[in-house]
Amino acid sequence: MVDIGDSFKFSFKDPDWVMKYMIGGIFSLLSILILPIPVLYGYYIELLQKVSNNDPNPLPDWKDPGIKFLTGLKYIGVMIIYYLPLLIILVPTLVLFIIMSFWNSHTGNLFESGLFGMFIILTVVPYSIFIYLLQPTITILFSKNESIRDAINIGEVIKLFKIKWEDILVISVLTVVFDFLAVAGILFFIIGIFFTTFFVQIIRFHLYGQIAREYKKAQSI
Repeated sequence: MVDIGDSFKFSFKDPDWVMKYMIGGIFSLLSILILPIPVLYGYYIELLQKVSNNDPNPLPDWKDPGIKFLTGLKYIGVMIIYYLPLLIILVPTLVLFIIMSFWNSHTGNLFESGLFGMFIILTVVPYSIFIYLLQPTITILFSKNESIRDAINIGEVIKLFKIKWEDILVISVLTVVFDFLAVAGILFFIIGIFFTTFFVQIIRFHLYGQIAREYKKAQSI
């Protein structure tokens, strides 16, 4: 069973946690420029790896941003691959909807809107939830060797999900809640949301690392 409390507390035991959080918040703020995003995900993957390996000080340093960038870029590529089928279906459907809306603008487009809404409900939402639930095991498989091939091995992804599905469901629900709570940073000052978002991701990937550690104990990976 994952230790949720430890995921909240572990980073504050690091003697340099303030500086690491400041840098993480700055990278999160700069993520609006796109390029820092892979660096952040490379950092989170390194955190997962350190937790999985029982590192007593798992909060990574910010050295070697170039390596973090490459790792994060590959991880983002993995997630794009998983969402690609959705994009292949959604984009043409959206274009068709727009064309039909213009074509029938004189009579209204309630029927087309209803069809498009039904399509979203029946396809986009279920598939998105499915990938979201698999994201922990996808991420864990990627973190082993930082290999895209390992991460897109859907058979292994499903296998690992079945082993710890209870913990994964708990983590999935919690991270949705955490993502909403991260917005609370705006109550303090606008920039605060970037620091709270970084904190939420730290918690998320620490929980992923705990699951990876359990997989290792069970000799599943």
